[in-house]
Amino acid sequence: MKANAMMIDTLRFADRLKGVGVPDEQAEGISRALNDELASGMVTKADLDDIAQDLRESVGAVESGLRADVAKLDTRLGKLEAKVGGGFEAMDAKFEARFEAMDAKFEAMDAKFDAVDAKFEAADSKISTVARYGFLMMALLIALGVYNAAGPRPGATQTEAQATPARPAGEAAGGEAGPGAPHSP
Repeated sequence: MKANAMMIDTLRFADRLKGVGVPDEQAEGISRALNDELASGMVTKADLDDIAQDLRESVGAVESGLRADVAKLDTRLGKLEAKVGGGFEAMDAKFEARFEAMDAKFEAMDAKFDAVDAKFEAADSKISTVARYGFLMMALLIALGVYNAAGPRPGATQTEAQATPARPAGEAAGGEAGPGAPHSP
């Protein structure tokens, strides 16, 4: 684009030249020559259309370049996302495997605890059985002690044992009182 371009009114300019004493033909020639020179530096509609087309092409080139750059960035971001996403998936898989292994260990420990509980229940059952038998044995021993205390004396015949009532403690056999025993009439 050319700077300082302007158009002049050639008729008015020629009249002014004539008014200061320049001959008519010379005033009109100077006016036309000056107008032609000034008009050659003026921007026309065609000039503006050319500039607009150049700008469109430049903007189109910049836009194409930007689109190509954005496409490259999208590709790189997609690769990065896949890489990071794959890393997270791998990490998730590792954690899942570890959690499954821990779950299996807990299940094994639960089975061991169940086995220990079963052993305690069996031991409790045995203790209960032994306690019942122990109670029965004590009852039997007590019953035997009572029977022996009230029953026949060792060495006595059966008829003597039936005929002789149980004597109080301290009384000797044959009706004799032992030392310190009261005498009866």
